[in-house]
Amino acid sequence: MARRKKGFQELITLTDKENPNPEHVKQIRELVKNPDAEAKALLAVNEASERVFRYSAKLWSNTKAVEELYAFELAEKRKEMDYTSADRMVKMLIDQVILCQFALCRSQMTLVAKLHEGGLSFHAATYYNRTVTEHQRRFNRACLSLTKVRKLLAESEYYQQKARRARRVATKHSMDIYARLSK
Repeated sequence: MARRKKGFQELITLTDKENPNPEHVKQIRELVKNPDAEAKALLAVNEASERVFRYSAKLWSNTKAVEELYAFELAEKRKEMDYTSADRMVKMLIDQVILCQFALCRSQMTLVAKLHEGGLSFHAATYYNRTVTEHQRRFNRACLSLTKVRKLLAESEYYQQKARRARRVATKHSMDIYARLSK
């Protein structure tokens, strides 16, 4: 009797419990190592930063429409930062910049709303102000990290191109010398 191959989604359901069948765990590990189209899609959706964005959007919104606006804004920001062609490290840093920017805007909105409501004690105003300042600091550090990594990658690419060009020139020069000596 031939056993039916289980899909990634089915394996997730079968292994999402206290003591899953070791055979199912083995199969899910294999699918994670060598994902098919279904597994790739599910892995992308469940990538850590994607989950953080979705969870944050749910926390920060009171309607599905606002959640969708956050998702749209995320996609637009990623597009503007050339996310699809970036390597993994740069993608992680882009996600961090965007998440920090969302958190900063959220803390600023909270501060403005609290100030507008009035009746804030000095301690409460200080707390909300410090929260904004801390989010600003995190955002600035994330931007700086992204900038540094992109600069280092650009410099690395430049020196690799320079080395390739030098090798081409040296090879041509060697061939010219060989041609003159062969005559």
